[in-house]
Amino acid sequence: MSLIAMSTSVAIPQEAKDVIKFAAKQLTGMKKRIFMAEVSKKLCYESPRLTESEFGWSRKSVELGINELRTGFECFGHYEVCGKRRSEINLPQLEQDIRSLVEPESQADPQMKNTLAYTRITAKAVHRKLIEEKGWAEDQVPKVRTINDILNRLGYKLRRVQKPNPKKVPETDAIFENVHRINEEAKNNKKALRVSIDCKATVNLGDFSRGVNLVGRLLLKHLIMTWLRRVN
Repeated sequence: MSLIAMSTSVAIPQEAKDVIKFAAKQLTGMKKRIFMAEVSKKLCYESPRLTESEFGWSRKSVELGINELRTGFECFGHYEVCGKRRSEINLPQLEQDIRSLVEPESQADPQMKNTLAYTRITAKAVHRKLIEEKGWAEDQVPKVRTINDILNRLGYKLRRVQKPNPKKVPETDAIFENVHRINEEAKNNKKALRVSIDCKATVNLGDFSRGVNLVGRLLLKHLIMTWLRRVN
C-alpha cells in the first residue's frame, strides 16, 4: 500500500491570494461558498483545512461549499435561532412595565394618518422609572439605546406635544358661562341628547371622514333613532 503525502502549503504568489480573497468578498451565500470550494479543489487539493490555512476562510464554510458543489443543493442556515434574542422576548414583564409607563403619556395621531402613538416620555426617563417605580435592578434593565429601540418596535414615537395657547377675548367668560348653563339645563332634561365633539383637530365631514364605513353610519343612525324615541 502506498501513501500519498499531502502538502501543508501551496505555492501561490501573495498577489494572487490577495486577488482571490478580494473576489470572495464580493460574493455572499451559496455563491461565495461555491467559489471557495472551486479554489479549494483547484489549488488546495480540495482540503478545507489547507484552504483555511492559505486564504483565512472558515474550513466549515469551505466544506459546506464542497458538498453544495458536489450535490447541487443549497443549504439554508437557521438564522432565526442565532444571535441574541430581543430584551422584550427574554423578559416578558419588561414589555408590560414599559407599556404601563408610556401609555399614560401617549396620544394617537389626531389626523389618524398612521397607527403610531406619540409620546412625551423619553427612553432615558423610561429607564429611570423602571428602576425607581417598577423595582427593576439596574443591572437587569437594558441600556437607554435598547429601550429606545423597544419603544420603536412597540409603536411609540417621541414627539413634543405642544398644548394650544388660545387667545382669550373679552367675551370668553360669558361664552363659557353660557355653555355651563346650557349644559346644566340639558343634563336635567330627559328628552335632550348631549353630543361631545372634539374640535381641536380639523377633519373632513361626511360618510368617509377618517375612514368611517357602513358600521359607523349605522351606529350614528342608531343613536339618532334612540334619541328620537326618547323625545317622542
